[in-house]
Amino acid sequence: MWTLVILLLALCMTSSNSQREYFWQLNDVHYDPTYWTNQESCNIPITPDQLGNYGNPECDSPWNLTREAILGIAFEGRLPKFIIWSGDTPHHPINDTLTQEKVFLAIRNITGLIEEILPDIPVFPVLGNHDYYPVDQLPVEENSMYDELGELWKNWIDFGGNYSDALQSFKKGGYYTRIIHEVSASVRGIVLNTNLYSPNNKQTEGMEDPGGQFAWLEDVLTQSVAQNEMVHVMVHISPGIHGGNPDWRMMREEKSERLNAIFRKYGRNIIAIYSAHAHSDTYQIYYDEGDPVTTMFTAPSVTPWKGRYDGATPRNPAIRKYFFDQSNLKRLLDYEQFFLDLVKANENADDARWAQLYTFNQAYGSMNLDPEQVNAAKETLRNFASDNFHNYYDYSTVGWKDPYIPCGCLCKEQHICAIENVDVHDMNACLESAPCRATPLSAMTTATTLLLAVLAMML
Repeated sequence: MWTLVILLLALCMTSSNSQREYFWQLNDVHYDPTYWTNQESCNIPITPDQLGNYGNPECDSPWNLTREAILGIAFEGRLPKFIIWSGDTPHHPINDTLTQEKVFLAIRNITGLIEEILPDIPVFPVLGNHDYYPVDQLPVEENSMYDELGELWKNWIDFGGNYSDALQSFKKGGYYTRIIHEVSASVRGIVLNTNLYSPNNKQTEGMEDPGGQFAWLEDVLTQSVAQNEMVHVMVHISPGIHGGNPDWRMMREEKSERLNAIFRKYGRNIIAIYSAHAHSDTYQIYYDEGDPVTTMFTAPSVTPWKGRYDGATPRNPAIRKYFFDQSNLKRLLDYEQFFLDLVKANENADDARWAQLYTFNQAYGSMNLDPEQVNAAKETLRNFASDNFHNYYDYSTVGWKDPYIPCGCLCKEQHICAIENVDVHDMNACLESAPCRATPLSAMTTATTLLLAVLAMML
């Protein structure tokens, strides 16, 4: 009798595990081809013995780190169903040494690396604000860069010629959509060009709907709802507010709120939103009449580069794996955050291995990544005495602890307010009522304002 029960349980477990599939998110590689020569991305002069084979937190990614990130995806378990490549491939030169040709060459080199190591894996490429020259100035009409990238990524975007409209849309405005056939005919991928909403983008200043992307997005989502599709939304620059810098506006406020309204309206059909750009690890929850309806997950960067502003913190390189259930495509099961211990990797090449930093479910006691579960995880952060918030804060810099910048009561409130308030006015109201706030929000110093302006220009 018990033998039969055990066999049945084993069969059920095998069946359940066979339904567990995954995809990866790779973002903010910021490959610096001058790392070993001119160190164009390094914030300060670096001597050759300080560079490190796998990077230095003052600099962007060398080729060794870039290649190691793709190899990590290839050799960590079975091959994935697809990859979200969330943008920002070129480096951050301290002087303006880039050209359109250099930007395209960097992207072409990493594209070739992915095709070499993962030749049969579909990729959803997303444009970042650094994937264009001049930086941030992505236009709303056809141009040579969109055209060249469209041809470079043609097989990925139009799925072997089956989605010519997706390729046409990309070449027009840098955004596109197609069914993720690798998963199911009822699961759609939507790739947005949110760089059009950046406050640094002078090309789109004053435009009500840059590139017609808002209208296009509403139309695609309306059709998806009618066809009972579930949707993965992929962006580079995220709407909302960053908890570590609550006054940093990654998007123009009115564009952020308009995009948030769309995500909120169609949230029950959006499996998740995947963003990048901030180089840190966080998430934000969308609510409709108080109910959590979808989540935006912001993944940390491959580059360890810490930025060029006072108080900037280094981070370990990161790549992320998301799990989903092939038998329940409306649900993400979990994600697994991998990191490369930069100090150890540079000291000993044998230690240059991607290791698990955490999984969401293990870290926060969740059952899956349903919005209700993510919301419950967020509630556990409120207890400042528990490990959950301190772990969350540690994960935001991918486990980098030297130097370690403490996060006190107000810092904690900023992070939690940002997770649950994606619109600026709601975020401000949350901060004003935070128990830890000693001074009104309006009393933010001019120095802080300038600091955040510099940060916005750097990333």
